[in-house]
Amino acid sequence: KLSALQQLLWQLVIAAIIVSFGWTIPHVTNPLGGGVLRLPTSSLFSLGNLLAIVWLVFLMNALNWFDGSDGLFGSVATAALLALAGISLLPATQDALTLSLSLLGLGSIAAFLLWNWPPAKVYLGTTGSWFFGLFIGITAITGGGKIATTSLVLALPLIDFFLVAFHLFLPWLFQIAN
Repeated sequence: KLSALQQLLWQLVIAAIIVSFGWTIPHVTNPLGGGVLRLPTSSLFSLGNLLAIVWLVFLMNALNWFDGSDGLFGSVATAALLALAGISLLPATQDALTLSLSLLGLGSIAAFLLWNWPPAKVYLGTTGSWFFGLFIGITAITGGGKIATTSLVLALPLIDFFLVAFHLFLPWLFQIAN
């Protein structure tokens, strides 16, 4: 069994490998006005690549914590993939790659949900939930505007992630202050 730090290091390695193959965030919509902000992606440590690594590790952890309850992970993942599929069908988007990835993920999650619905007979485990977190993260970064949508759909796991992280690091911050 890996410690939490070892798991985080492996997640960073996995996300860095994915980003090195070109799955990156080259631009974001400007939140302060119209237009698009281009992010540099020339090296592994450039802003667009680091943002993609943080996004992928973030989703792997946030969804991993939802795998302990019957049907919860599959239901949340289904909602996220349905939203991504729906957005890829909009006239302004029309993104076949995101639609294909979303439908592929939906088929996989539907097969898993057959056995995970209460009373659950099977769970994904750590590596399974990492895989689906990574898969949803990659699907979200394939087109514009989908990271924001995925964040809205996955608000509950993402808020849970921040609360757990805050709870874990708060005592550590007080030790540093003293």
